Amino acid sequence: EVMSSPSVGGDGTVYVGCRDGGLYAIDKDGGLRWVHDAEGMVYSTPAVDETGRLFFGSSDGNIYALGADGSELWSFEVPGPGAIGNSVLVPPSVGTDGSIYAGGLYDSKLYCLDPANGDVKWSHDFEYTLYQPGHPDYEVVSGSFFASPVVGDDGTIYVSLLYDTNLYAVDPNNGIVKWATDLSEAASEFADPNYALEYKDRYCWSEPAVGPDGTIYVSLDDPYVRAVNPDGSVKWVSRVGMVGGFTLSVDQNGMIYAACDDGSLYVINPEGEEIGRFDGAGWLSYPVVGDDGTVYVSDAENMLWAISLEACEGAGYDLRRRADVNGDGVVNIADFARLASEWLDGEGTFDSEARYRPGDVNRDCYVLIDDVAAMAEEWLYD
Repeated sequence: EVMSSPSVGGDGTVYVGCRDGGLYAIDKDGGLRWVHDAEGMVYSTPAVDETGRLFFGSSDGNIYALGADGSELWSFEVPGPGAIGNSVLVPPSVGTDGSIYAGGLYDSKLYCLDPANGDVKWSHDFEYTLYQPGHPDYEVVSGSFFASPVVGDDGTIYVSLLYDTNLYAVDPNNGIVKWATDLSEAASEFADPNYALEYKDRYCWSEPAVGPDGTIYVSLDDPYVRAVNPDGSVKWVSRVGMVGGFTLSVDQNGMIYAACDDGSLYVINPEGEEIGRFDGAGWLSYPVVGDDGTVYVSDAENMLWAISLEACEGAGYDLRRRADVNGDGVVNIADFARLASEWLDGEGTFDSEARYRPGDVNRDCYVLIDDVAAMAEEWLYD
């Protein structure tokens, strides 16, 4: 079974990891070039640097460096409690100076490795102290690398961890944390004063995305997308779903594509406003933005979608405005009629099976006057 997303080298070679522990190199014509065998499953998407070297992790607890011909250059074993604890599930990241950044599943350290030999240049431990209300002692909690570190244009490393609600900015020169922003507090301040009661134990399951202006976009396992300035201050927090669980990509114009566990791909502008929505079938993969602006995303029903910001003749599905309730491509009286019918059906709350009623334009879980206002805003939009 294929366990990782593929990577593509500069010469068009495709690299992908599998359950059998193999990292496969496939040429652009579909022929198998070589296979490198690790001792455990390869969930980690390989990172390819400018020289063609490959870096990937395995559930055997090692980070491997390979030459373009598949030869093993070095390996680094991540310390951890047993075969599960030291598993490397996330892809390593390549820094602006070529350094390799990676972490293990239950090892709380971020490692900066020398790409030439795998030596540790520095490491930073994200172990932190948590006070549990009603508990007499402090509990030491270790963050877990379930998402890759992300490198900004200036080399800053952005880290989001499982079992931790902070977004960290790390200095690439020495591993010192420049700042940490608590994303749960940001949601309380910007969006929901009852956040702490409504959303407990919400952590980061996916990596941040960095926009062209340096803004960092990140989410927890909740219905909010956050925009964080390069200095760690929060720019905005927007609710764009109900169930949460986003994977994020940003295009060259700063448009954010947030694929949600509710089966929808949300398009958000740099000001945090939802401007479009595409409904797939079930869970969606990471959205990928092509050079021409086309967005590619797959869903849980074995479909791969290519979505354009421009109309595509004969396309069966449209990326539409949120107020286009009936999906006919325009916002008009028919959408208002559908909204009205949903408003008068029961108490207007969301349907637990369908997640949302079609008339819930702003997706706050209710069909109310706020949805009429949101529809009017897009109806009159030029």
